[in-house]
Amino acid sequence: MGNCDQICDGHPRCPCRIHRVTTVGLFCDHGKFGSHLSFRALTRTLCVVCVMFPVLTLLASVGRSDDEPLRRFSSMSDDDAWRRLPLQSPRLPEWARVLVGPLPMSTGALLSLDSLHRADNPIGNTLAGQLRWIAADAIGCTYARKCAEADLLRNGESIDAILALRNDDPRWSPIQRASFKFAEQMTLGASLVTDEEVTALSQHYGHAAVVGMVHTVAFANFQNRLFLSLGISHDDQGPLPPIDWPLDLNQGQAADAWKRPTHEELLKSALPVELTPKSDWNVQPLELLDKRQREQQQRKGRVPIPDDGALSCLPAEQIERSGPIIWSRVSLGYQPELTQGWFRLMAAFREESQLNRVFSNTVFWVVTRSNECFY
Repeated sequence: MGNCDQICDGHPRCPCRIHRVTTVGLFCDHGKFGSHLSFRALTRTLCVVCVMFPVLTLLASVGRSDDEPLRRFSSMSDDDAWRRLPLQSPRLPEWARVLVGPLPMSTGALLSLDSLHRADNPIGNTLAGQLRWIAADAIGCTYARKCAEADLLRNGESIDAILALRNDDPRWSPIQRASFKFAEQMTLGASLVTDEEVTALSQHYGHAAVVGMVHTVAFANFQNRLFLSLGISHDDQGPLPPIDWPLDLNQGQAADAWKRPTHEELLKSALPVELTPKSDWNVQPLELLDKRQREQQQRKGRVPIPDDGALSCLPAEQIERSGPIIWSRVSLGYQPELTQGWFRLMAAFREESQLNRVFSNTVFWVVTRSNECFY
């Protein structure tokens, strides 16, 4: 580059005549003068930019109406843009990969509700994880227990504290132990939970939290029985964190469910099965059933029924549909997110499964009868 005793166009003390553009301006690449602005070169560059910008703007506006907004660069469609992005789909739990073939939208709704219960539960993720762990441990669902354990560890709980949930450990306060017992009793025999137990929980946690605890334990046991029935024992790389799947039932199904035979077609190929009557399911006179139903209707609820103000944030159609159904009104009034998530799951399953209504209600009756549920 020569000695530094000649005159440079960019700076009177620099001989190299080689400059580079930076975020500050034009600088000499010659090490000795790297800190000096090249004012003459900077001025030339700015002049070029100022001259060319109106020309480029004029070219971009050719063929454009006055009302059309200026678009300086072309854009891709959403589909083309997403195809060019390096997407990384999260790993799915084993149960989702089993269900997604026959029930794709139901699987999506279940993933979303699973995420709500585990990662954004209104009663708190730690308490929710403890109740889920107890429910899974009580019913013997190893897979669900490991998932709850992983969630609790992510929330800062120690393994000793988690294992202590099995025992009447002194580290837990009396009300905490009462809530753990409530979750276990709801799992093994919900009909044996007493009014006094629920009242004690409501006095400490409040009605909204108790309704949330009921939803949490109920959904946990729904999943427990689902995992046990499907034979799901583990995920290949250990328990996975929750996945919030974006679901919009108003935009149709992301994928069609597998075609399944109709109820009538199944009956034609069904094999005869001899059922053994349950000894404790004796036929009861209609008069006795009517008497018990009236007694149940006269019982005072364990939580107050929410008024219209508590439901004002919900769509009018949903309020009208749930009006005569007490459990829906209580659930929507105290825990709208958990309840609406469950409704979305039921709606997706109803649409995809196309179950015969008589068959599905018969199964529902058998389940409620087995659980000693008056409903």
